[in-house]
Amino acid sequence: MFLIDFGEPRVEIGEARPGSTGIKRTVPYAQRRYASASGRWTLCIELCEWSLDVDGWLLAHSESTRATIVRALQILQGQAISSLAIEPASGATVIAFDLGATLRTKATEPDAHQGESDDEPVTQWWLACADGRHLSVRDDATYSITPGNLTDEDADWIPLPS
Repeated sequence: MFLIDFGEPRVEIGEARPGSTGIKRTVPYAQRRYASASGRWTLCIELCEWSLDVDGWLLAHSESTRATIVRALQILQGQAISSLAIEPASGATVIAFDLGATLRTKATEPDAHQGESDDEPVTQWWLACADGRHLSVRDDATYSITPGNLTDEDADWIPLPS
């Protein structure tokens, strides 16, 4: 699973408070301030096979090492989504970016979902939109658009149009 933020950046800065330094043989606590930057939209890729390439050259896939995945995903920094295509029969998705990167997803083999029932569909990816809604696509070729506080179980799942 990984998350990618897109769109106009938002910065959140918290109040200063004491926090552990985590460094042995030094002051155990120091004043810290939480700060983070995020985009208006967040894409989450989960419970699916995926691959990322640039101009046909494979950079990483769902079975790559963590270090390779981190380096490959950095290629997406500053890129904009130029197109998104979903295969209606399977939910496989191709997301193209403006600087040549392509992210592809597809359903995993049924036994690859550790602890998941083979009969239960799983969400391959979801997009948190700026207005708080989530667009989700499952491996049974259905999708939902819901308020962000709804769970998958509470969502109305609609077959992808063919």
